[in-house]
Amino acid sequence: MVPTLTQIFWRQPWTTAAEAALSRSLHTLGLSLRELPSQAINLAAGTVGGDPLPDCAFRAPAGPNWSCLHLPSGSTQGDEIALPLAQQTGQPVLVLTEHQQVAWGFSLFHPSEPTQTFLSQPSLLDGYPPSSPVDAGVMARALGIAVERFAPYLEVQSPDDVSQAKAFPDDQFSLGDHWIRVDFLRALGITYPIPACTPDGRFCRFVSSPGNSEPAGARTPEIPTQPEDPSLWRWN
Repeated sequence: MVPTLTQIFWRQPWTTAAEAALSRSLHTLGLSLRELPSQAINLAAGTVGGDPLPDCAFRAPAGPNWSCLHLPSGSTQGDEIALPLAQQTGQPVLVLTEHQQVAWGFSLFHPSEPTQTFLSQPSLLDGYPPSSPVDAGVMARALGIAVERFAPYLEVQSPDDVSQAKAFPDDQFSLGDHWIRVDFLRALGITYPIPACTPDGRFCRFVSSPGNSEPAGARTPEIPTQPEDPSLWRWN
């Protein structure tokens, strides 16, 4: 199943170096990012600069040590972008996904560690490839943080018995809520970037890279016909 939302986080402060690394990674797919002529947001219409929010990407800092690219709605290219990004930077890259406002998951890439994948409710997604349980030790090495900081979030949920418990008392969301990913990010030292509230964040569009003969639209991710409520920034 195509994820409803995909965000890529890589451990690099949002500087010109981070932008350059992202550009090189996108170039491997024949893509680049073009900033919109206007960043004016109209939540009532669900547009930014006159473009539909589901069609837009959003790049921004995600705290002092991380950067983020929020992909257009329905994108399936998160892993393809993340792998060369990890190889270029030598740093961990997290692809965070949300599925139909029910489940959430991630893939964690690191150039010297095995890729780790997680999905909170795999039984809900027909055809989702089976994966081995997350190796918390590998994740800890890749991220350079203690296992105890994130391990409680790695609890697979049953659709018939969704947990109302919290991983930590000060978390905002329960383990059964797909928004628990915000608490998970915080545990990793990542700030969830909110458009219009995130300093230096910019809305963009994917276009073909210079010299790429394939039309830009040929690689544009499929856009669902019913995006989530943009008033909660769920345009994916």
